[in-house]
Amino acid sequence: EDSVQIIIDDLQSLSDAGPDQTICGDTSMILTGNMPVTGVGSWSIISGPNVPVISCPTCPNSIMSGMITGVYILRWTITNGVCAVASDDVEITRYDNSTTADAGPDQTICKSDTAILLANTPVFGTGIWTYVSGPVSPIILNINSPNTSVTSLAGGTYILRWTITNLTCNSSANDIQIIVDDLPSPASAGPDQVLCGDTSVILSGSQPTIGSGLWTVSGGPNIPTISCPICASTFAPGLVTGIYTLQWTVTNGTCASVSDDIIITRIDNPGIADAGPD
Repeated sequence: EDSVQIIIDDLQSLSDAGPDQTICGDTSMILTGNMPVTGVGSWSIISGPNVPVISCPTCPNSIMSGMITGVYILRWTITNGVCAVASDDVEITRYDNSTTADAGPDQTICKSDTAILLANTPVFGTGIWTYVSGPVSPIILNINSPNTSVTSLAGGTYILRWTITNLTCNSSANDIQIIVDDLPSPASAGPDQVLCGDTSVILSGSQPTIGSGLWTVSGGPNIPTISCPICASTFAPGLVTGIYTLQWTVTNGTCASVSDDIIITRIDNPGIADAGPD
C-alpha cells in the first residue's frame, strides 16, 4: 500500500498595477499595485530610459526612485504555487518641471521704434507671449519666440507676459513692462529778428503738447542769459552787437528730439547826427 499527497494551490489574486501616472520634476514616486489576497506580488521593470530602484519589489506600494525624464513600463505580477501567474502593467511618464520664466528687463522705447523682447529660452517646455494690458493690443510677431519683435505700439504703458509650460507640469510666468514714449511735438523757434540798440530779445517758441522744450544759444558774439530756458515764451538779456543763433529743442523720453533755430541780429543805433554849424 502506498499513498500520495496532492497539494492544491488556490488561484492567485488578480493583478492590478494601478492607474497610469504622470509626474513632474520628482525623481521618485509611490507605486500603487493591489495587495494580493492569495499569492505573492512582485514588481519588475519592463522598459524605461534607465533602471530606477524599487525599494521593496514585493510590496504593492513600494517607492521607486532614481527616475529620469521618459516613459517607464512596470509590471505587477502575482504568483501562487503552480498556478498561472496574473500580471498587469502600468505606464509612468516623468517630465521635467518647466524652466522658470524670465521675461527680460523692462523697456522704454519711442513710439516710432519696435520693441525687441529679451526673454529666456526654455530648457524644458515651450514659451508663449501674451498681452496683459496697455493702450492697444500690439502685434507680437512670433508668440513662441523669446526674442520676438512687438509692433503697432501706441504711446503708454504695456504689460506682456512670458509663460513657459512643459506638457502637464506646472507653468512658470513672468511679466515685462514696456513704456512707449510719444513722438515730441514739432518745434518752432519763431521768426528771425533784427534788434536796433536793444540788449534783450523776447523769444516766442511753440508750446509743446507732447514733451518739453529747452532754449540754448548755439552761436553769437557772447552767451546771453536766457531767463527761463524751459519756457516757450521768455526773454534773453545781455546781447551785444552781432548775430546770434538760438535753438528751441523739444524732447520726449527716448524719442529723437526736434529743434528749430532763430537768427537774432543786433545792430547799434546810429549816432546822433551833427551837421555842423551854419
